[in-house]
Amino acid sequence: MLVLDRWTYRNVLVFVTLTSLPALLYAIPVEQFMSMSAAQNSNLAFLAIVAVWRVAMLVGFLFRVAKLHWFAVMIGTLGPLAMIILSVISFNGGKYLVMIMAGLGREPRAEDLANQAVLMLGLISLYAAPFLFAGYLGLIIHRYVKRSAAKVEQK
Repeated sequence: MLVLDRWTYRNVLVFVTLTSLPALLYAIPVEQFMSMSAAQNSNLAFLAIVAVWRVAMLVGFLFRVAKLHWFAVMIGTLGPLAMIILSVISFNGGKYLVMIMAGLGREPRAEDLANQAVLMLGLISLYAAPFLFAGYLGLIIHRYVKRSAAKVEQK
């Protein structure tokens, strides 16, 4: 059940503020004191840390503030993530897939790891998206039935 009185401007502002805090890692000028390859790997690690932090904050917010059931939290977290990843893949990922699968001859770079990670997440998202969408529809139907039953009981 969604507790709307807890979705105050202050609560949402605190959530947004806490999700932006680890982005300070991006401000560390690792390129100045590391080799370019090590700096790229560090930046990828920073990106992963920030992404995990933000997803963890979203899950915590949906559990504690929105008071959603674990299934609704899972659908509300993974659904948008799957759609974002599928969008990234559909707009830019195709050329990387061909380059990786064809084994085009060039030296490995740090961005190759990132591209492979995006492609892997895209593949997982592609298979998960229909199930997440079905879960989302199930949550909508469940909520509708619950509200209808509550209206009938009130009459």
